[in-house]
Amino acid sequence: MEIDLTRLHVSPSFSYMPPIPTVRANAQAIRAFCDKDDLTIDGLAKRAGVAGSAVHYYVHGTKHPTLRQLNKLAQALGVPTQAICMDDLTQGTS
Repeated sequence: MEIDLTRLHVSPSFSYMPPIPTVRANAQAIRAFCDKDDLTIDGLAKRAGVAGSAVHYYVHGTKHPTLRQLNKLAQALGVPTQAICMDDLTQGTS
């Protein structure tokens, strides 16, 4: 079965969703807070409700978390989100 793309119609109510912004995590700070609480990266992931592989990526700088994921990690560590963000992202904000 072949689909005729010329007859494909997108609803006028469809709107473009921009990509979800990501934030650079401060891997060194995340590790330090984990060490302080004797918490492994996998333990942090479980506590935050985030995939363990994702936290490994963030800590190694391979991928960057969304703000929502960073908030979950900060909450799991019991620290403000700014404590585990890269400094340049928090400058100039009130």
